[in-house]
Amino acid sequence: MRPRRWFSIVLLISATFSSVSAQTTSAASTTSIQNSSGPAFDVRAAVDAYLATVPADQRAGSDAYFEGGYGLLLWDFVSTVIAMWLLLQLRISARMRSWAERLTRFKVLQTAIYSVAFIVLVSVVTFPLTCYEGFVREHKYGLSNQTFGAWMRDQVIMLAVTAVLGGVLLSILFA
Repeated sequence: MRPRRWFSIVLLISATFSSVSAQTTSAASTTSIQNSSGPAFDVRAAVDAYLATVPADQRAGSDAYFEGGYGLLLWDFVSTVIAMWLLLQLRISARMRSWAERLTRFKVLQTAIYSVAFIVLVSVVTFPLTCYEGFVREHKYGLSNQTFGAWMRDQVIMLAVTAVLGGVLLSILFA
């Protein structure tokens, strides 16, 4: 196996184990916190006491927002899988690769160009769901007061940063 593949596998395994370790640590620390100068602090009792002060209508809205996030996780996954499948089936991905190869003969730059094009294209294809999640839904639950123009500017900035950093990172990993 090539060294880059080993590096990718080790990185994936490391991230998996650190995530499991962090979840185990946080689960153990949320039940009670021992203070050396006093009695244990019961987090659950404190949360329950706070939630008792929240009005029922606000609690229902909060619960609906939170539970709706589960469905959106599924739709995010499905929309991304469909976008990837379309890129492969319609041979758009192959055309982007060929375009990057025509622009330069350097493998690192080909990878960077393809990565940026890929990130931008997938972002455009999944934009309707992103717009619903990040703008419409946030306004529906009263969690945002941004105008669409300001929100869109933030999305463009985020896309630019993701494309640049993604192009650099993917060039390092795959070129």
